[in-house]
Amino acid sequence: MNLDELNEFLTSPRVIFIDIDYNTADNYAKIFKQLREKGKPIPTNDLWIAASALQHDLTLFTYDKHFRFIDGLDAIQSIEY
Repeated sequence: MNLDELNEFLTSPRVIFIDIDYNTADNYAKIFKQLREKGKPIPTNDLWIAASALQHDLTLFTYDKHFRFIDGLDAIQSIEY
């Protein structure tokens, strides 16, 4: 991605930054344990994304199928990339 495009995106009023806090970390740990027990690990960065989405009751739009293994996460998977 072009750096100018990224900066334009990040300064858009549509973009809201969500801080990571204790509750996010707690959600991360719960999701990690849940997926480990299911034998369905996902990438670390995606765990943080899922933890944040759960914490703030957000719907996650994604191309990644592995988010469907997370209990309680409202994830909408796009079929096209």
